[in-house]
Amino acid sequence: MTKSTLAGRIIKSIENDEWKLIQDESSDIPISEHNRKVLLELRETGVSFFGEVDDKDITVLSEAVYEFLRETWPEQSRAHKYVVDSCLVLTFLREEPMHPQEAVKYRVAEKGGKKEYYCPAKQDSVICNFCVSKKEKP
Repeated sequence: MTKSTLAGRIIKSIENDEWKLIQDESSDIPISEHNRKVLLELRETGVSFFGEVDDKDITVLSEAVYEFLRETWPEQSRAHKYVVDSCLVLTFLREEPMHPQEAVKYRVAEKGGKKEYYCPAKQDSVICNFCVSKKEKP
């Protein structure tokens, strides 16, 4: 699937009334400021992304994040969709770490004009294996 197709699907999967709730920081959707910002920026910038994403990778990451959220945050199932969508945007479209910098204190380095991310919290898990960050060496 093209990255633009993925972006379009994510945007279309969120209904207009949901976008209004995401925009409203006082709404009852328990979405983090980080995920809110990622989704709103996607909606504002549109679907102009270049490259391809393996459909299987999208499915595997989505299912892994949903499973993680069902286990760790079952009381907020309404918000799961937005977390998963944000992870897809960050991983496959923006090619940035899924966690906000403030949460894991990843390090950013420039190499050949491209950003590289080094995460001290990176583990050997399905979700972390999709993250663009590399394991920070102690």
